[in-house]
Amino acid sequence: MLRDFGVEGVRVQEVISLDPDMLAYLPRPVYGLIFLFKWREEDPDKQEPSCPKGIWFANQTVNNACASVALLNIVNNVPELRLGDPLQHFKEFTTDFTPALRGDAVGNFEFVKTIHNSFARYAVMRDGPSASA
Repeated sequence: MLRDFGVEGVRVQEVISLDPDMLAYLPRPVYGLIFLFKWREEDPDKQEPSCPKGIWFANQTVNNACASVALLNIVNNVPELRLGDPLQHFKEFTTDFTPALRGDAVGNFEFVKTIHNSFARYAVMRDGPSASA
């Protein structure tokens, strides 16, 4: 998926344990870990209204997009990565957005939706309330 997004110089490695010996075998550098689980903050007042300066983070605001949003949250915070023109322009366009607005923008970004859906097995990224906003 990252290759299709245009991101260069990274790979995804499945990790089955957080045991230090297991983590020692991961190729370096490690830019992030993704933990996928269902959780949703129902109270909008408890959602983060902004990110620390220099951090790009998008809430998941559409269904079935957790892995795509997680990948974007990682690669958009590694300055030395070449993102490819579409993602670089998207990152720049959404820099001043709140995390929730970024999540909405991800859900409306046809480039990401098309790539995401090409990997989806059972469900496509679709609009509406998410399982983990």
